[in-house]
Amino acid sequence: SETSFVYFAYGLMTQFPELEKIYTKNGYDVYRNDLVKIVPNNNLDLEKNTMYDFGLFTRPISGKTYLISSLFYKDMKDLITVKKVETTDGISIYRYTNLGSAYSYRFDLHFSNYPACYYENDPSLFFELSYSLSFTKGNLNDLQNENYYMDWDQRHKLYFSLKYDTHDKDIFSIPFTDRLNIKLSNSLKSGLPFTPTIEYYNGMIPENKITMNSERMPWTSSTDITVLKSFEIGNSDSRNSNPAPGN
Repeated sequence: SETSFVYFAYGLMTQFPELEKIYTKNGYDVYRNDLVKIVPNNNLDLEKNTMYDFGLFTRPISGKTYLISSLFYKDMKDLITVKKVETTDGISIYRYTNLGSAYSYRFDLHFSNYPACYYENDPSLFFELSYSLSFTKGNLNDLQNENYYMDWDQRHKLYFSLKYDTHDKDIFSIPFTDRLNIKLSNSLKSGLPFTPTIEYYNGMIPENKITMNSERMPWTSSTDITVLKSFEIGNSDSRNSNPAPGN
């Protein structure tokens, strides 16, 4: 329609293995928390990613108010991981293999309000609000039989920004407050997963009952304030035109 549309995107991507994983002879296995000898593997295959993205863009309110919602799914195959191999003489060695896999799905919601006066070079105030809910599970550990939350799995992300642009007008006739851009932004994120130790549970849970990435780090928050002042030199404006409101 005139105020909304639906979109769909599909992507198939491959990623070449890092050279160090093809030629390295030793390394650090983060899953076993130990230094290990790694046998080079020149036959590593490409990592494969298949992505689907479905979304809705709409302008439910008159003016410059937008609402964007989307669903995203990503399937990851042949991920490179370290596998323990027993040789014929009973020696344990480690090598990189394409036995890892993972999948991720995410819901995004973005709301923004750009007042019409912004495009008329009048002082304007606008804001953006974004929320993301995601899940990422897989298996990169040959010692773990079931899927677990990946290290980068972050359940919630919330972002908010408030921006005021004076354009060519002074604030309450205060000198040098024209062409002033003030932005306040805040992000709130849930904690990433981690694998606890026996000490974390004070010995109440045996080591063989502890699963990969079964606990979460605390939430984190960050706030930024940016102030941008533009100056006109001669007859030219250092800001050629109104930037995109989100910048």
